Amino acid sequence: MNKQRKADPCTSRGAAMLESVLTLVVFLALFIGVFDMGEMMFVHQTLTDRARNAVRWGSVNTYDATGMTHLILYGATTPSQGQTASFGLNAASVVVSRPAASIDKPEDRVVLTVTSPVSLVSVFLGRSAT
Repeated sequence: MNKQRKADPCTSRGAAMLESVLTLVVFLALFIGVFDMGEMMFVHQTLTDRARNAVRWGSVNTYDATGMTHLILYGATTPSQGQTASFGLNAASVVVSRPAASIDKPEDRVVLTVTSPVSLVSVFLGRSAT
């Protein structure tokens, strides 16, 4: 006959606590990762929308690189007194150019580049990236 062994209480002590801690670590890593992805998607979509609006404004009105930069930074062509840019942007992070070969032609182009810093909350990726 087979004898069933009983678990020795001294050797299985703390196993549930260890499993709980490991599960909590995995859950928190996933939660913080989802939070980081959500924040990056929000900032990306907001800056994409602002860039789209700035280029649209620049194509309808006369070319004004400063006005387009202000639209991205502040949401208006002329910022109010003391207004600060959002998402850690500054004037150096927005580059607006108009290639000379396309001026006064039907294919007239405006090139707009926005560089934004990304701050991650993740434990493993807790550094600033661009």
